[in-house]
Amino acid sequence: MNISNETLQKIAAANRANPYADIIPYETGVGMPTINYSGFFVQPGECIIYAAPAQTFKDKNQVVGYTGKSAGASFRVAKGVTVRTGSSGGKPIRGTVRDHNYGDLIISNKRVVFIGKDDSFDFPIEKVSAVKILDRQSFVLQSGRTSKNIAMDPAIVAYAAGFISYVQKEVAAGIDVYKNHQATLTPEQAAYCDAVRQECAKVRVPKKKNKNGCLWTVVKVLFALVILVAAIGIIGSIIGGNDDSLGGSQTPGIISDYTASELVALEDHPRIFDSYAEVQAFYNGIGDSRIAVTDITKKASMEMALETVYADDIVLYMTQHSTNEEYVGTIEINIFDTDFAADMTIEGAADIVVSYLPIDFFEYYASDASYVYENDGTKIYTYSCRLTDEGVEHHNSIAPQYSYYYYIKIVEYADGEHWKISTGYSAYGDKDKGWIEKYAEPWDAPFQD
Repeated sequence: MNISNETLQKIAAANRANPYADIIPYETGVGMPTINYSGFFVQPGECIIYAAPAQTFKDKNQVVGYTGKSAGASFRVAKGVTVRTGSSGGKPIRGTVRDHNYGDLIISNKRVVFIGKDDSFDFPIEKVSAVKILDRQSFVLQSGRTSKNIAMDPAIVAYAAGFISYVQKEVAAGIDVYKNHQATLTPEQAAYCDAVRQECAKVRVPKKKNKNGCLWTVVKVLFALVILVAAIGIIGSIIGGNDDSLGGSQTPGIISDYTASELVALEDHPRIFDSYAEVQAFYNGIGDSRIAVTDITKKASMEMALETVYADDIVLYMTQHSTNEEYVGTIEINIFDTDFAADMTIEGAADIVVSYLPIDFFEYYASDASYVYENDGTKIYTYSCRLTDEGVEHHNSIAPQYSYYYYIKIVEYADGEHWKISTGYSAYGDKDKGWIEKYAEPWDAPFQD
């Protein structure tokens, strides 16, 4: 394979940082990135060029402390919690504070869109006048008199800025980006990308520096225990056969005596935001190929291989957190089994998903939207929420895996015989407020709030 280790490192880092795009076709020169992003409704003649998690940000100058003989003292009593005493007549100290708004950046051949919590924009590509990288993790985007500071993972910031510049220049030159983007990979090119993907899986990408102090020590101890369990599992797999599965702790070809409904309702089963290693260990002990504990890239590969949605044999996906890899971030439950789906209701599906939420979930999250819409007879129920002030403090001090936004989606397919439960991180459940108001109906979701 004529590809450098440096490029493999670059690809592995980019794909790890971005759950929405596979950069391999672009980096190998066979095509544009493969995009897996739901909830963005393209216009006629429009296609997504790139999509990625991002943040808009503003720098504010404000008082960050005081100094002087009577300024008192500040005491750090816990991570993120400081108590100040004896302040009297001190001089204020001003500093720059950066406010972030988390969301997704979508680049198409017609526009650049950001969907976030308290900020969003939709810039026509022909009105983009400048793109400038500010540092290794941010760039500024100018459209008319409006500018936006955008921060991203350092592994992908150059891709986002570069694709915006590329599309703007192509459109300005009168080139039909949409037409050029419709070409699909040949079987040979797809096979080559798969080979590169396998090589990237062997690459060790340096992890982000952990900020959780002694919590990391606990995680490392747990990880050591899991390594021991995994070693035992490897010995078992050697005895029982090779594991070529993409599904992480999925056990290939083995189906336990549990029914699909029993598999989902196992006693003391793991929950969202639990330790990824511990979840792997738990389901390795179950040993059932209908459960896949996996990462975002592998899950996408598994689903892309399906001929239809209903062809998925996996009952439960527990997927690694997109930004905090030590934890599980989302679940997907396919209720395709006839007996399992026979008596399913919205309330029943809601009860199932609640059993996978952290016990304190509703202590730290509050709903910001709850709606239902229909598409060709299929009903999609969505409950979205965001961290409260207490939740943000919990995230900052104890639980970084508690994402700022979260949603629950229940799909009742038109045939009445299939259901799907899924969760994710997008604000408003991957729709914007305008779309919800125009196309959806309110849903009185049966969740505690």
